Amino acid sequence: MSRQALLLSGSLGAGHEMAAKACATSLAARGWDTETLDAMALLGPRGGSAGEAVFRTMLATPGLFDAFHAITSTRIPPTWPSRCSPPPHRRSACSPTATPG
Repeated sequence: MSRQALLLSGSLGAGHEMAAKACATSLAARGWDTETLDAMALLGPRGGSAGEAVFRTMLATPGLFDAFHAITSTRIPPTWPSRCSPPPHRRSACSPTATPG
């Protein structure tokens, strides 16, 4: 039985989609099956539109996106399970937490 991974992407530009494809390719080479879902589509029509509007506004406001990213990427979520090591922002985006066995 192979390992399975769910990848969340966002239809906010090719960068998100290419990152998900790269992770899927990397995981597949290690024996993982992957499925990629569009997080914006999961929000529904209204939520997806609102999320896209917020994202576009953040990009259009000089320094806002970078500041938000810097703040959120330096904090470890308080509920991060101790069995998962290290937290996602401390390892490569495409590194699986375990190897297939």
